[in-house]
Order: sequence, then C-alpha cells, then structure tokens
Amino acid sequence: MGIKILTVLLLILKILGIVLLVLLGILLALLLIVLFVPVRYQGSGYREAGDPVPVHVQLKVTWLLHLVRVSFIYPEEAFLKVKVLFFQILPAKEKKKYDRDAKKESDEKKQKTDKKEAGSDVRDTASDQKISDEGNAADEDGGDDRRTLSDFVRKLFSAVRNIKYTIRKIYDKINHIIHNIRYYIRMLQTESFKRAFVLCREQLLGLMKIVLPRKVSGTFTIGMEDPAATGQILSIYGILYPLIGDSITVVPDFEKPVMEGSFRFKGKITAFTLIRIAAKIYFDKDLKRVIRLFKKEAVQNGRK
Repeated sequence: MGIKILTVLLLILKILGIVLLVLLGILLALLLIVLFVPVRYQGSGYREAGDPVPVHVQLKVTWLLHLVRVSFIYPEEAFLKVKVLFFQILPAKEKKKYDRDAKKESDEKKQKTDKKEAGSDVRDTASDQKISDEGNAADEDGGDDRRTLSDFVRKLFSAVRNIKYTIRKIYDKINHIIHNIRYYIRMLQTESFKRAFVLCREQLLGLMKIVLPRKVSGTFTIGMEDPAATGQILSIYGILYPLIGDSITVVPDFEKPVMEGSFRFKGKITAFTLIRIAAKIYFDKDLKRVIRLFKKEAVQNGRK
C-alpha cells in the first residue's frame, strides 16, 4: 500500500516538473521573441500637382509575422488603427458609431457655456468699472494728504537705505553665477565627463543607425516662383548628396512653381538592441559620477 502511494506521489511530482519545464520553456520562448523579433515599419506618400490634399501618406508597423499591425492612412483614414490577430483594438467600433452624436452634444453644451460666461463677464466688467470709479473719486479726495512733504522725505530716506542692500544683493548674485561657471568648467574638463561624453555620443549614433530607415527612396519635382530660390534648393540638395546618394532625386523646374513627388521608406527595430544601448549608458560609472556632480551642485545652489 505504501509503495503504491509513493509511486503515485512520484508520478504527480514528475507531471508537475514536466508542466513547470514546459511553462519555463514557453516563457523563455516568449522572452526571446520579444527581444529578437524585429518591429518592422514602412511608409509611403505622394503629392500631385493640383491636388487639394497637401500630401497622401500611408504608414504601417508590423510585428511577429503581421500578428500585430498598426496602420495610419491620410486623408482616407485619419486615425490610428491597431489590430492583434483578427481583433481590432483601436479605434473601438462603439466610439466610431457614437462619435458624431457626442461631438454634436459637446458643441451645444459649449455654446450654452460660452453664452453664460459672456453674460457673467459683462456683469463683472460693469461692477469692476463701478468700483474703479468710486476708488478714483476717493483717491482724488485724499490725494492732497498723501502728497505731503513728510511722506516724500520718508520715501527718499527709505530708498537711500535700500541702495546698499540692492548693491550687495547684486554683488552676491554675480559671485554665485561666477562660482557656478567655474564649477561646471572644471567638471567639463574632468576625464570622467570626457569618457561619458564619448560613450553617449557613440551609443546615440548607433541608436540613430538602428532606428532610422534602412531603405529610402523618393523623387521630387520642385519649382519656385523665383528661379533663384529653385537654384538655392538645388544647391542644398547638392550639399546633401554625399549623405543621401541616389536614394533621393530632386528634379528642378525653373519655368513654373510646382511641388510634387513621391517617397518610400522601410526599416526595422529590435528590442534587444535598444535594451543593450540603454544598459551601456545606464551602468556606465563615468556617467553616474557626472550625474552625481551635477546633483551635488544643484543641491548646493538650492541651499544658497
């Protein structure tokens, strides 16, 4: 009997162990998916001459084999649409259905509130004007008493006594500013700040390479009313050409004002690379030291 109970217990423990291993495997797989499966984004847009719409834009973000989809289309659908599998998260259907009625009710309430506030403002203005008139009359009656020679002499002596205090206050303020400038100059010259600055610069440049789209293409036809302005735009394009290369093409039109063209871009981002960059910056000892120095000076300034 005891052997059977022990066998059942071992079987239960075995099943529980298998279940726990499966759960841990699922959690590990989900973690790896979140970290290493990239978020892909792409966009496109165009503008045609004579089109009343300034620009047509279509943006799309997908993740995990399009299981999560975010899209934005302007002007056809000027709102953000979010779908997970076959379910639409944003915008909610009920919200879309009752949006118009809610807006109408809100406009009516706003009009009533504006009318009430306008009437209240008129009454307040009349009351304030009445009080002001009464105050002005009282001031005229007692003006002769306040403009006596004794009051003038007393104010003059008070101003003279405050001159020394004002000069000392200005002097202390200037010394305080000079002290802060010297402190920050010394801090900027430390090796810790130089190493932290180099690290942040390298990581931010790496972040830009990761976040910015990897594929960009576009063709634009640009013409201004003044041909000289068109030439200036073309010169700027020539300066940027080493950076953008053949991906962006600008065609000048010196005969008529025109602004049309199309563009496309595509890129991807992984959570692991973002976390790696953030961890390097967060755990850097030099950067922590610089932040402590900044906080120390801030505390000292607050005490002063």
